[in-house]
Amino acid sequence: MKRIFPLIAIGIVMALALSVQTGCYYDNEEDLYPFTGVCDTSSVSLSGIVKPILQGNCYGCHSASAAAASGAGINLEDYAPLKGWADNGRLYCSVDHGNGCSQMPKGGGRLQQCDIDKIKAWVDRGALNN
Repeated sequence: MKRIFPLIAIGIVMALALSVQTGCYYDNEEDLYPFTGVCDTSSVSLSGIVKPILQGNCYGCHSASAAAASGAGINLEDYAPLKGWADNGRLYCSVDHGNGCSQMPKGGGRLQQCDIDKIKAWVDRGALNN
C-alpha cells in the first residue's frame, strides 16, 4: 500500500502537467495559415460566394431569426436588407474594419482578406441577387 500511494501521486502530477501544456488558445486563422494563392474575384456571385461567407461569419447574429435579438436588427440573410447594407457602404466598411464602422464580426478578428475582397467585388458590381 505504501508503494502505491507515491505512484498514484506521480500519476496525478503528470496528468496535471500534461493538461497545462495542452490548454486552449486563440489565434487568427490568417496568421496561422496565411493565404498564399491568388484571390479570384472575377466571378463573385451572391449565392456561390458571398452567402457562404456570410453564413459562416455573420448569420450567428445577423440572420433573419437572430437579427432582432443579437444583431442590432441587421438582417443579412434576406436579399433586400443585405442589398441596402451593401449599397450604403456599411457592409464592406464593417467587414474591412474601416474607420467609423462597427467592426465585424463583433469581438472577433477580421475575415480573411480574400473573403473581404470577394465581398467588395460583389458590392462594386452592384450587389446583384445572383
